[in-house]
Amino acid sequence: MNPSVELPEWVSLSKNLPLDRTTKRCKRIEDGMQQLSLEHQTLPSFLFEHRQEDVHTCLIRILSVGNVQDDAQQLEWMHRHVQQTLASCTNLAPTLSRRSTTALHVAIRNYGSFRPLLQTLIEADPTMLSVFDDTGETPIHTACRLGIPLQSLQLLLSHMTPSKASLLGAPNHRGWTPFDLAWIRYLEMDDIGTLLQRHDIGGGNSLANQRLSQLFAKLLTETVDHILQSEHRDSAMKAVAPMMNVISCLLEASVTHPDEESTQYRIHQAFQVVSCWDGLPLIPLPILQLLLVQYPHQVEWADQHGKLPLHYAVSIRPRPTKHERSIPPAELRRYVQDVLNQYPQACLVKDAVGRLPIHYCLENRNNETCDNCVDWIVKDVMLACPAAIEIVDPVSCLYPFMMAATDSNLSLELLYMMLRFHPQCLPSSVH
Repeated sequence: MNPSVELPEWVSLSKNLPLDRTTKRCKRIEDGMQQLSLEHQTLPSFLFEHRQEDVHTCLIRILSVGNVQDDAQQLEWMHRHVQQTLASCTNLAPTLSRRSTTALHVAIRNYGSFRPLLQTLIEADPTMLSVFDDTGETPIHTACRLGIPLQSLQLLLSHMTPSKASLLGAPNHRGWTPFDLAWIRYLEMDDIGTLLQRHDIGGGNSLANQRLSQLFAKLLTETVDHILQSEHRDSAMKAVAPMMNVISCLLEASVTHPDEESTQYRIHQAFQVVSCWDGLPLIPLPILQLLLVQYPHQVEWADQHGKLPLHYAVSIRPRPTKHERSIPPAELRRYVQDVLNQYPQACLVKDAVGRLPIHYCLENRNNETCDNCVDWIVKDVMLACPAAIEIVDPVSCLYPFMMAATDSNLSLELLYMMLRFHPQCLPSSVH
């Protein structure tokens, strides 16, 4: 032993002690180390001592201890103590009602790839999925913004009830929905983050919000155009596939009345989400274009209602909405054109009640705030398949030209065009 090394006092004293006393002293030290190790296997006392805090505060405190995603020992330690804390509480609702940020928000931020932990928290209190934090984000917003693994996101979405599907279209305080946040993360738009920090959108700066929406739309369009016009489209689509899988999961969860048979109808779901306006997200046209490239065969599929995507596309209307990126009437026509160009024969396909796409397009209860956009859409459908205007609508029992004549929002020019195409419909209808 090196004599220059200073030894602890108990070691130097043990030289003069009998062997049994030295052994006992070493045994006490060993017992002390074992006790210290045991304390680390249970919930640390400093999390509770001298504190009057609710269960959610305690959970957040535990979940804020480190964020090493690949440390299996730490993850198991975290999960075990979360389970112990939840076991000590029979009802989390009273404590949840008094706060915004939940334990689920924190768990997604620090341990979003650890599914067992997320599963435990959701099963303990599913209402955490519908809570908005101080930034106006639900846990789904946070998950899309941080880009947690797809399986973890699917776990969160699987616990979303149909009545809460509208939350997937709710914008946060900065105006972004989960769909937007998924794209922003994929595009790695650093300038978007800088702009978000510079403009207080939550403070009501509508001009800043409008500029950000325009920037988002421009970058999104440029990216998709680059993919669609690329010589190596297949490889480009493979590169964007992980993000499109996230979009597909959000679409499936956004359908308010899910059906087992309709889970694979991605194009149908996209148009349904676009056509809904009660707080649901409005899918940007570039995303829909990518879906059409990814699932081209689905434009010919009829869902459980006998509807093709075109039936849903012609039902879209630009209704008033709080969402900053609602569909401009000028772009509404392109939603129909994209699916119509891919499968024009859909104009003559009847759904389960016998209606054609043009019948849905001419429903006057939908045409209140559309300016001239429906005129152009009806013309597109009519030119793609003129025979469609000869078929009577089984619901209203009217010919398409008669449906157009009863709608004051449609132009007389459209009515005359229908009659010029098929003037023989007029005598038969009078008779």
